[in-house]
Amino acid sequence: MKNNSEKNSENNPENNLDKNSDNDISDRTSVGPGLVTPITRTHIIKFICRSLIFIYLLCDYLPDGHMDTPSFMAIPVVIVFVAEVISRFFPTVKLNSIGALKHLEKSYQEKEKGAAPHVEGVKGALIIAIIWIFYNGLLIGLTRAHILDQGIMILLSGFYAVCDMICVLFWCPLQLYFMKNRCCVTCRIYNWDYIMMVTPLIAINSIYSVIMVVAALALFLHWEINYKRHPERYAKNTNGCLDCKNCNEKICAFKVRKLH
Repeated sequence: MKNNSEKNSENNPENNLDKNSDNDISDRTSVGPGLVTPITRTHIIKFICRSLIFIYLLCDYLPDGHMDTPSFMAIPVVIVFVAEVISRFFPTVKLNSIGALKHLEKSYQEKEKGAAPHVEGVKGALIIAIIWIFYNGLLIGLTRAHILDQGIMILLSGFYAVCDMICVLFWCPLQLYFMKNRCCVTCRIYNWDYIMMVTPLIAINSIYSVIMVVAALALFLHWEINYKRHPERYAKNTNGCLDCKNCNEKICAFKVRKLH
């Protein structure tokens, strides 16, 4: 005889889905925190490099409240930034997470023909967008009005870049409080990272900031257009590539992910 909870579990496929998802995560985390994949190594390198750049910017700005670094020193940063953005358009790039490439056709494996996609974090994404636009719009307006100087906005952009890698590698408050998604692979706003990083640079009058903002905006629009046209690519119940067994990162082996 089966008890009522067992019967309810069998009759509710969503419960079974959650169980399978939890089992998949348990299988992946069982390898221990020592497992570091090539993509995770890339994330760690990015985190270190961005942190060093941010520390340099702080040391440059804080003594006298001005950015004294020659503008040409931004060229390597711009080149790397644009190269990273371009890589998100090509599924053959092996050092990108499947979560960043799920908008592309080659990163889609149909799971159940005709199934309606259930994309995680749609409402959360809208809330984040509203907060982000309001908060950063206010700072950009203050900078344009010469109440804040441009150095503050450069520092803020560097800070966002470091926070981006903290969210990927260690702990993501957006995931915890707004998105409620299982992991980065299923994140609805994964490719918002670059446009969020360079939002403060909209206030900077520089060819370098223009290049970075345009590149990030192109990726953001490509991501959103594909979401509108192909939402099935973004949902774990319709895209087999987003299953734990196909993950090429395994960051959840050591990332803090307490959502409940």
